[in-house]
Amino acid sequence: MNKTVILKELAQLIKTTEKLIDFVEALPDGTQYVDDKEIDFMTRTIWGEARNQGEKGMEAVGHVIKNRAESDFFPNTIEKVVTQPWQFSVWNQGNVNLDKMLNVTEDDPEFAKAKDIAKKIIMGMKPDITRNADHYHEKQIDPYWADDNNVTVRIGDHVFYRLM
Repeated sequence: MNKTVILKELAQLIKTTEKLIDFVEALPDGTQYVDDKEIDFMTRTIWGEARNQGEKGMEAVGHVIKNRAESDFFPNTIEKVVTQPWQFSVWNQGNVNLDKMLNVTEDDPEFAKAKDIAKKIIMGMKPDITRNADHYHEKQIDPYWADDNNVTVRIGDHVFYRLM
């Protein structure tokens, strides 16, 4: 067996243990291992929160998720970041889009696009267009934490902030 095959088998073994693999593990031959569960949670959140915001809006939400998962102030996995209560509204019980988000498939073109975006963000193949934002909201609401001094960018119907 060559080193690449051994490393790929090792990555699969680690995946099946209780230890979660955070985001991406680069292998020496340049291939990358990406955790499908983390991709799915990011994809569903992007689709649920920003499917009507175009590709840039979807990317921006994906970067907020990744920025939080890489921060010391939030949980360290995508799943825990997006399902943290009252953080990403599409995951809130009673949200009108929750069932749609949980059941959407790649037959939906926007979901397929969200999955492609999520993979590329997780693999570090898309630059962060939010300038390290860790919060956002729709521009028509005014959350208590919003401060114009911390705005990093406005994309579509969302305003992005760096608070942590």
